[in-house]
Amino acid sequence: MRLVIARCSVDYVGRLTAHLPEALRLLIVKADGSVLVHSDGGSYKPLNWMSPPCRLTEEPGRWSVTNKTGETLAITLTEVLSDTSVDLGVDPGLVKDGVEAHLQELLAVQLDRLGEGWRLVRREYPTPIGPVDLIGNGLVALAEHRDQRDRLLADPGLINTAIEEFLRYESPNQLGNRITNVPVKLDGVALPAGTQITVCIGAANRDAEQFLEPDTLDVGRSPNRHLAFASGIHQCAGMGVGRLEAATAIGRFLGRFPSYSLATAPTRGGRARFRGFLRVPCKL
Repeated sequence: MRLVIARCSVDYVGRLTAHLPEALRLLIVKADGSVLVHSDGGSYKPLNWMSPPCRLTEEPGRWSVTNKTGETLAITLTEVLSDTSVDLGVDPGLVKDGVEAHLQELLAVQLDRLGEGWRLVRREYPTPIGPVDLIGNGLVALAEHRDQRDRLLADPGLINTAIEEFLRYESPNQLGNRITNVPVKLDGVALPAGTQITVCIGAANRDAEQFLEPDTLDVGRSPNRHLAFASGIHQCAGMGVGRLEAATAIGRFLGRFPSYSLATAPTRGGRARFRGFLRVPCKL
């Protein structure tokens, strides 16, 4: 583990851009090449920066960190106060008595332990999906399907059904993972308890048995029983906020730039699980 205390500024370029002005910070360099940026006010470690393996290139006064999808973290060092390395040895790992899911289940059936008057509204398990990909996917879809954009511009009240259609048509979260807790048979295939399953959410949301013309974008589609936020106890805890953010962002963007178009072909993120864009050059 390498610990560097330096006065530096940081610039991230990838699925979005971010800048940290020059200040005194702690830089932690891990064995996998990833770099964590810390200060007394908090830490800065977006997932895209830290997804190992990363490659750290050092030049005088400048570090460049690149992850497997080509996103970059540029660190400009103006003064280095300390640069030390420590061999931490083999970490035994965290020993946990149960997991968060077990705690949630126990609380759900023993609400009285929390006190009087508590009521179970809904038990939720979050999934990794964010509004950035939803907003980007939606705006690109509208740019590529101008008839649907014109329809939405003519009737802004369709924004909520449009958001559901973007979630279905270009699901930001394409894959999910489950483990069977009892033996089950799916489509004639016997799966014993403990089988690890990859759920193809994107494929399910284009199922011709569930959706009329599944490969067609329809901002007024109803009903729209997509699985972008999963379902049941696995349903995303932040789906309400994600829907609200996307509806607000896309609605405001269309109101200000109703004639926007793609300047060049968008650049995909290159990830199998999450579907989104690194860059979407537009003409406003």
